[in-house]
Amino acid sequence: MKKKKKWLKWLIILAVLALAFVIFVLPTLRSVSDALYQQDTVARGDISTYYSFSGDLVLAKSESHAATSDCEVRDVYVSEGDTVKKDDRLMRLSDGTAIKAGIAGEVTDLDVECDDAVSAGQALVSVADFDSMRVEFDVDEFDVDAVHVGTDAQITIDALDYTFTLPITRISETPRTSGDITYYTARADMDAGDAPDAALPGMRVDVKVLGAYAGDVLMIKMDALSFDEYNKPYVLIQSGDEKVRQYVGAGINDGVYVEITDGLSEGDTVYYMAKLSDMEQLMQMRSSSMSGSK
Repeated sequence: MKKKKKWLKWLIILAVLALAFVIFVLPTLRSVSDALYQQDTVARGDISTYYSFSGDLVLAKSESHAATSDCEVRDVYVSEGDTVKKDDRLMRLSDGTAIKAGIAGEVTDLDVECDDAVSAGQALVSVADFDSMRVEFDVDEFDVDAVHVGTDAQITIDALDYTFTLPITRISETPRTSGDITYYTARADMDAGDAPDAALPGMRVDVKVLGAYAGDVLMIKMDALSFDEYNKPYVLIQSGDEKVRQYVGAGINDGVYVEITDGLSEGDTVYYMAKLSDMEQLMQMRSSSMSGSK
């Protein structure tokens, strides 16, 4: 009789523990399991990929004048910073040479004064047209096939945080080698007004050229796409109480979103493991919510 009471007591205890597990522990475990995953919805959109290059703003028109013989400077007609027109007189030398501006622009360097003695080859004066600049950037040998004359380039002047678009006007066939890689110089000519007045020669630019484009396609976040041991792409979908693999076709990606070519439909929900930072944030939100409800 005592043994039956003892067994009955243990059965009651086990039943109470089982009930407590179902009521209190099981929802918590499910909550933790849910917290391990984030979800994304298959949507339609456009995906573009780009080739990226670095370059500079350079003067398209500039000139420097030097003495052609040993002589003296007889007259100087300009000062540094002066604006000149083409064919304006700049200076006259004792050997009879009259130096004129070959372009319209600004006198950027004046290296001599009146009555100075100069020798052959010595720099005298320089003129630059700051309204006429171009973008130059190097394209390595692996990407040169993707860059063509007439292709639009998206250009950002780093210092000014200013972005504009220009067609590529020339790609040099003269190679330049750095290390083990060969580069070719591409350029995009600028017109007045293409860049703000604050743009100056020597400023660094980032150049992006469109590589591939997929319009109005199904896409998901890159984080939601995984690969199995055979490098086949798949996502996780909900099947009953479990999350199972759904193999898909993957197209181009821009580093954030990836094109889905097969295996999913618009509006489908896919799951992926949450990052540690996301899990911590979620747990903090839930903890705050529980504290506020007390």
